[in-house]
Order: sequence, then C-alpha cells, then structure tokens
Amino acid sequence: MLNKMTIIGRLGKTPELKTTPSGTSVTSFGVATTEKWKDQQGNKKEETQWHNVVLWGKNAESACKFMKKGEMHYFEGTMKYEKDKDYEENKKTYAKMHVTTYKLLPNGQSNGGHTPEEPGNSGAYTGGRSGDEPDFDNSMSSSGGSFPDDDIPF
Repeated sequence: MLNKMTIIGRLGKTPELKTTPSGTSVTSFGVATTEKWKDQQGNKKEETQWHNVVLWGKNAESACKFMKKGEMHYFEGTMKYEKDKDYEENKKTYAKMHVTTYKLLPNGQSNGGHTPEEPGNSGAYTGGRSGDEPDFDNSMSSSGGSFPDDDIPF
C-alpha cells in the first residue's frame, strides 16, 4: 500500500513557526492549486483548490525562514485525516498533507528571485524527513481547515 501525495502550488500565507508542548517545531498553512481550461464555448474557466499542509521539526524551521506568501513550491508527503470541530462546534474531518520533501520552484518566485542557498543544492532548497512526526494538535492550527479571502495570493 502507498500513501503518497504531490502538490505544486502557491503559499496562501508566509509560514509561522509554532512549537508543540513536547518542544517539536511545526508549521501549518494552505497551498493553492489552480486549474485553468476552456469550456466548449471557448470561455476561459478557472478553479482554485486549497490544500492544508504541515511540516515538522527542521523542515518547519527551514520553511519559516525561507518560504513566503505567493511563492510556488513543490510538496511531497503523506495524506492524513484529522478530526476537529468548526467554529460552531460541529464535528468535522479534514485532510492534511504531512510534508516530507519540498522545493522552491525557480519560476514561481514572488520575492525578487531570493532563493535560500545551501551547499550542493543548485540554487533550490529541499526539505527531508527529520524524524517521526508527532500527533498533530489541531488547536495549533488557526485556520481550522478554511482560508480567509485575504490569504489568497492572486
């Protein structure tokens, strides 16, 4: 069996570093993917989907140093489903991608071409798995699975 997911999309906000009660670094944010096409009448159509992603440990620390709202990134990881309550205390289940690898895409930069440099990375950084991921505490996610309109990067 395989649980593997890949997303290429734009960050909805600049990541913010948080720490679990046990001291593990974590960040969680939304990534937008947009599909564009023409309908049968030739009209341009567009649909944006939002994806929740979470990074742990050194990946989270690196992401918070180098990722910015609006940048295009490649994310790879596993899909996990979590239970939570919405603002009206209704139970809900939502999906989060637990990222194990990520890259800044050079043609999708919105910050004047800044690319963090690390030895041997050819101008792009990649994150790798930094150890076992702890259980995610939903109370750390301020978005609760939805994204306000002011977080849309386009």
